[in-house]
Amino acid sequence: MKRLLIILFMIMAQCTLTFCQSGQNNFPVLKGPYMGQKPPGDKPEIFAPGIVSTIGLEHSKISFSKDGTAFFWAAQPSGKTNIFKQRIWFAKKSGDNWSSPIELNLPQVALAAPTLSPDGKELFFTGSENSSNTNLNQRVKEFFVLNMADNKIRNISAEYPMLKECWSFSFADNGDIYFDNSESGRWEIYLLKKQNGKYLSPQKLSTEINDRNTNFHPFISPDSEYLLFASSRTDGPRNADLYVSFKDKNGRWTDAKSLTKACIPNWRERFPSVSADGKYLFFTRRNDDDNDFYWVSAKIIEELRPAVLKKVK
Repeated sequence: MKRLLIILFMIMAQCTLTFCQSGQNNFPVLKGPYMGQKPPGDKPEIFAPGIVSTIGLEHSKISFSKDGTAFFWAAQPSGKTNIFKQRIWFAKKSGDNWSSPIELNLPQVALAAPTLSPDGKELFFTGSENSSNTNLNQRVKEFFVLNMADNKIRNISAEYPMLKECWSFSFADNGDIYFDNSESGRWEIYLLKKQNGKYLSPQKLSTEINDRNTNFHPFISPDSEYLLFASSRTDGPRNADLYVSFKDKNGRWTDAKSLTKACIPNWRERFPSVSADGKYLFFTRRNDDDNDFYWVSAKIIEELRPAVLKKVK
């Protein structure tokens, strides 16, 4: 991944080098995996408090590079929340040391859903071109890709019309894209299947996933064996819990199960993702006052895998 580090250094030269809390000069020395944070067990803990999880509003999943030396996320600044001021941030590891969070200097506003391609060569995201528009209901969302080699951005909304309206999306290693969309009047999860180098028409996932409640923020495991997502099926439309469904031997999804160890009743747990090494589940947790990243051992996912689908060690 040396190429990715070189690319990130190039991007840094054009970025606002602003540490979220206290400034670059006061940034602590952080060594080792995951910004040197102590790994959690099966009880969720705030991830990198005051560094990644700040007094701002963390508002996306965390998207990791394959080797775990860089990750991306979206956040709004501290104070009153404002989607139009939401930006994309990243942190990178050089040698054994981590950088402070760095804001990508992108021209679009209301940036959201930063997601690395499986090969790490491109960063996909949504946003709005019209920086003068402050009416959320009139915002025109678009779908973009940043080429990590030349730092050029393309608007690819015409190629993926449903993705520009999504809230979150996720790539499997085979190129399949799982995404959410509210075109039907409620948030539901769809699949863009890649076949012979081209994407087929979007397919809405089965009722094991889309149960007529709000279902959104999908994360597909790289091998497509399980799907994580947020759903209101337990706590009602204003709240959300995390769920997992596994793909059986016939390619069908199993009934979704709640990740109860990650959830607190009447709070909102959303934006799940799993670290590149498969060891940790990351997600956001929000009450009325805050929204931070949490992490927990990914063993809580495997505990819910049906016995007939358990992997032989």
